[in-house]
Amino acid sequence: MKELNRIAIVGGLFLALGVSSFAQQAPPAAGAPGAGRQGGGRAPVSLATAPIKVIDSFLKLTDDEKTKITKIQEDYKTEATAAAGDRTAITAARTKATEGIDAILTADQKTKWTEIAPSVTLLVQSRTVTIGTLVDLKLTADQWTKIKAAAKDTGEKIKALPDADRRTGRAPLIAEFKTAAEAVLTVDQKAIIEKAKAAAAAKAPAAP
Repeated sequence: MKELNRIAIVGGLFLALGVSSFAQQAPPAAGAPGAGRQGGGRAPVSLATAPIKVIDSFLKLTDDEKTKITKIQEDYKTEATAAAGDRTAITAARTKATEGIDAILTADQKTKWTEIAPSVTLLVQSRTVTIGTLVDLKLTADQWTKIKAAAKDTGEKIKALPDADRRTGRAPLIAEFKTAAEAVLTVDQKAIIEKAKAAAAAKAPAAP
C-alpha cells in the first residue's frame, strides 16, 4: 500500500496536467471500446492498461509475472467492458487490477514504473508516439534521460498555471514537450513512428 501511495503522488502530476489521477479516472481497458485510439487522450498510462510488452521493456518481467499480469489485465478488460460506461464500476475494476499488479511486482520494479510513467504518458498524450510503437523505438538511456527532463519541466509549468488558464494553457505546453521529445529522436526512430501512423491511417474506416 505504501507503493500505491507513491503512485498516487505521481498521479498528482496528472491532475496538474488536467488529467484525473490514477484513482479517479479509469482509462479504457486494453482492447475495450475507446482503448484502440492510439496517441492522444488525457488518461494517464497505467499498469492496468499498458501493453505487457511496454511494461516488460521497463521492468524486465519474469515469465511468471507476465502470465499473472496478463491475466489481471484481461479480467480488467472484461469488467470494464461489462461496466458499460459506469465510471464508478470501471474505477473500482481498475483499482483492483492496479493493486493486483502492484502485489506481483518487486519494490525495484514499482520504483522504476513510478519514475517512467509520467514521461510515457506525456509521449502518448502529445501524440509524439503511440503506446504500441514506443518499444519499437528502442530509446537509449540518454534519450530517456532527456525525455524525462522535458516531461518534468512540462509538468512543473502546467502545475504553475492558474486554474483559470489550465484548459487553454495546457495545450501549448504539451506541444512544447512534443517538440522537445521529437528533437531527441533519430531519423530512423522518426521513420518508425511515421510508418506506424501510415499503417493506422490505412486501417481507419473511410469517412462516409
